[in-house]
Amino acid sequence: EYAYTGIIEDQLYELFVKLDFSALIQKFDLHKPETQTPSENATTIQLDKISYKNTLEAFANEFAVTITQDNKILLFDGESLYLLNSFDDLPTGTSIVCYDYKNIVKKSNREDISCSFDVMLASYVLDATMGNFSIENICTSNNISFDNTDESKVIAIYDLYKMLKPKISEENLDKLLYD
Repeated sequence: EYAYTGIIEDQLYELFVKLDFSALIQKFDLHKPETQTPSENATTIQLDKISYKNTLEAFANEFAVTITQDNKILLFDGESLYLLNSFDDLPTGTSIVCYDYKNIVKKSNREDISCSFDVMLASYVLDATMGNFSIENICTSNNISFDNTDESKVIAIYDLYKMLKPKISEENLDKLLYD
């Protein structure tokens, strides 16, 4: 026998986000499901140019980058957060994982910084019908925690990178994304 037991709010919220029904989310007072990633307990380390160069060699290309609200550079390697004063502190030829590489280049005024993985572009390649490719929407669609702080954003970028990169390969979309 089947009986109506009410709505499953987490699933309804995810569906409404995917369909971009923000008015219905507000009308039904739905909230983002609580998720927690293992990287949320990261600590922040202030780096100078010299110590950063050594750290860069240690974790190669697998670190996420975002620009903070006070225009500093926040990096995350899966365990620790690193704070730089500006893009000038990044060595020439640095490769990053980011959200919206075009915006990073625009704000950094440095064309020698390359992007090994852009989570916004990867999300588009995986599902061009999503419509809204904001970091919030991409996180919600992939069940990644995000609370609109700089730290949360760079951790989410890293977690999305770790999640989306294998999906790109599994679906044979590497050439489309990288070429």
